[in-house]
Amino acid sequence: MSEWIDVNLPWYKDIGSPKYLPYPDHKEKIKEVFGFSLEDLKSDWSEIPEKDQDRLFFLSKEDLANLALQNDKNALLLLKYRDSLAKVTEWESAQEDNKEIQIKNAEISNYHKEKESKSSFSRSEYCRPGVLIEYKDYRGEIVQDLIGDINAAGGVCDDCRTIDNSTIILRCKVIFNFDKVNCP
Repeated sequence: MSEWIDVNLPWYKDIGSPKYLPYPDHKEKIKEVFGFSLEDLKSDWSEIPEKDQDRLFFLSKEDLANLALQNDKNALLLLKYRDSLAKVTEWESAQEDNKEIQIKNAEISNYHKEKESKSSFSRSEYCRPGVLIEYKDYRGEIVQDLIGDINAAGGVCDDCRTIDNSTIILRCKVIFNFDKVNCP
């Protein structure tokens, strides 16, 4: 068990979205290299009726291939679409100008995450199961809650229902460190 750590941060403070750099437009080069455009691919996809798009979209490549062997033209179209899109995506990611933007955008993302972690408790390294938090509730009383279950997608503390975004987390203490548990 650790000592108390002074926090004094709101549960969540929106600092806006990161301002990523746009990727270069390779439309003309794609058409030159592959003989088709991304618009052509989208057109191929839109030829598949919506009911078949829903039916086929989540199927594996193997399942689509089996349907295509059974003369399912829409499965064949989707296979062609996926294959072509994968080739274009692989080619684009190998382009030097894209690599440079990827590196810069990763830096922007890391900077944004660091800024978030310093302005919101729910984005900090301590917002995880096994951490005891202390805050003032809506009545002004000091309350302690043990974080037990966090939704990784939104950082929501499922057993801290009285906490809203503006609640100031005064301090926290690591009670149990799940990172050090060895599970078979």
